Formats: sequence, C-alpha cells, structure tokens
Amino acid sequence: MRDLKPLKSNARFMPPAQYQRLVENLRKDGILTSAPLIYQDEILSGNHRVKAAIDAGITEAGCIEITSKLSKEDRVSIQLAHNAIAGDDDPNTLEQLYKSLGLDAKTYSGLTDDLFTAAEDVDLESLAIGAPPYMDMVIEFLPEEAIQFEALLARIDQALKGKNPPIRHVAAYDDFDTMFNALVRVKELSGIHNSAIAIRMMAELALERIEQLETIDADTGEAA
Repeated sequence: MRDLKPLKSNARFMPPAQYQRLVENLRKDGILTSAPLIYQDEILSGNHRVKAAIDAGITEAGCIEITSKLSKEDRVSIQLAHNAIAGDDDPNTLEQLYKSLGLDAKTYSGLTDDLFTAAEDVDLESLAIGAPPYMDMVIEFLPEEAIQFEALLARIDQALKGKNPPIRHVAAYDDFDTMFNALVRVKELSGIHNSAIAIRMMAELALERIEQLETIDADTGEAA
C-alpha cells in the first residue's frame, strides 16, 4: 500500500472527522473492501481510502490497475469522473483540473462548463443594500435672522435638557415631507412668503409648545 503514489493535485477533500471515521471503520474491518483504481502505481481513484487504510494498519489490498497507455489528460478525466459520483470537491482545484482538459476528456469526466459559470454569473450588485433615498434642504438667512434663529435653537436645546429626546444625526426621509408641510401651513396662516422667516416662526411655535408641556408637568397635569 505504501508503494502507491497519491495524486499531486486532488480535487477531492475529506473533512478530518469524516476521515477519522473512515480510519476507524477500516481498522475494525481489517481489510480495504473498496479497491482503489491505479495507473503505474499512481492512485487515480481512492486516495483517501488508501491513506486511511495505511493509518489503520492495513499493509496490503487488492487494486484495479489500468494497463493501457494513458495520457495526463486521460488520467485527470478519469479522476474527475470518479469524483463526480459522490463526495465533495475543492471548487478551485476542480475547476483548474477541468479547464486543463480537451473537449472529449471534459465529456468523459461527466462535468459541464455550467458547473463553474453559475457562480460567475451571480449579479453581486443585486445583493448589495442600496443607500436610502434622501433629499437635501438648504435654509438661507439674512445675518440678523440667522442670529435670531440660532438663539431659538439654543433655547430649544436648553428646554429639552433632561428630557432624554431621541438623538438623530440624519433625519428620516419622511421627515422632509413633515417639515415642508409645516412650513407651507405657517406661510399660509401668517401670510409670510420668506421661508427663512417662516422657519423662525416655526421655532417660536415649537418653543411655545414646549412651554405648554412644561406647564403641564409643573401643575396638575392640565394645561394652564
């Protein structure tokens, strides 16, 4: 058994636990019941069985030997044909061996080009998570209005301290519609046409509402 030469490039792999189970089974049987296929002492099929038999203490076993002349391509196609029956293959090694074959040898192996092109045809872009839609909104103020607006925002921040408001670094997409609709309503009710002034009024209205909520908390639970 030790005189046999394993394949230098073998697409077939066996997990350690499965290999150890094979060794234990062979040790229990005391004989290799499935004959490996060899060509000039090279193992074309049964590499793991031969190695496991040696580890199990089996020194001799019957083999099926191919005596006719085989080219390297013939040997590879036989290897792939036997591997295709059952078990697991390393995909990279399997593809490398398959691509080295001619058309007739590929046909004999039982494999097809589709086996290797299926993974290449996957559209990775379709698996990606696209960025959520968003819309920028730019607010422009005159210098004196900007100062007033920033002061109002500071008052709102001060009023919300200790109330654990949710922190948002990016507003939700639906918030744009809410903001826009509120801005339109303020303009309609107040007769204001300038968006910056309308937003300042929205900030003032927000402050009034906050003061109402603070009054409710401070009193009996009813608005003053």
